[in-house]
Amino acid sequence: MAFHFKDRWFFERLDTEGTVRIYHETGGLQRDDPIGRDVQFDIDPASWASIVASVSLSGDNAVTFPLAEKLHQT
Repeated sequence: MAFHFKDRWFFERLDTEGTVRIYHETGGLQRDDPIGRDVQFDIDPASWASIVASVSLSGDNAVTFPLAEKLHQT
């Protein structure tokens, strides 16, 4: 199940390895309007951990990266 962040942006874990999909939905505003995606991309687990570590207060470094990686695999 995807997490709706806001403004129709979603985050979703795809598999047990930890690949993350980010996408933006379009359409669906009217009853017969199909829902589509205008943006969609997948991020591998190591890159996702690096992203999470990089936005931590300490930044992405030798300490925070393994912690973010472990958290993502928990």
